[in-house]
Amino acid sequence: MVRFLDTAPATARNGLAAARFSGWIPALFLMLPACKDNLSAPPVGTGPDVSGPVIRLAPAHDTLVDSTGVLFVHLSVSDASGIKNLDFRVIPATSTFGTLMPLDTTFEVSYPVPLAQFKHGTFKYYARGADILDHETVTDTVTVTVR
Repeated sequence: MVRFLDTAPATARNGLAAARFSGWIPALFLMLPACKDNLSAPPVGTGPDVSGPVIRLAPAHDTLVDSTGVLFVHLSVSDASGIKNLDFRVIPATSTFGTLMPLDTTFEVSYPVPLAQFKHGTFKYYARGADILDHETVTDTVTVTVR
């Protein structure tokens, strides 16, 4: 013999559960727009670090040097979020200086540029750096006249 259970109490319980959750559904729809605002990307140009690293060159202005010896170009770099890489370029490219990746908030380095190859001529140099947020800075080009 198969016996069927009375389903009336279960139906009453389901109705009670539906009544309990019916208040949640409108509340969820009210919270969704607020979540969208919180999950959207911040506006461009806001936040603690919105610019590239600060790069200081020395000598920083056009200069005149003798053709004997070496000119040391000093770079000082700083960035609040951290320095990702630093490039130093000489034009015309007679020397190769590798890309540095200090991964620090401040960094200093000196590059030796031999002057004999530029006797009675000129050369230029500049630096390019980026922070870990990919904000980039390129310095002004400095012209060096060699006697």
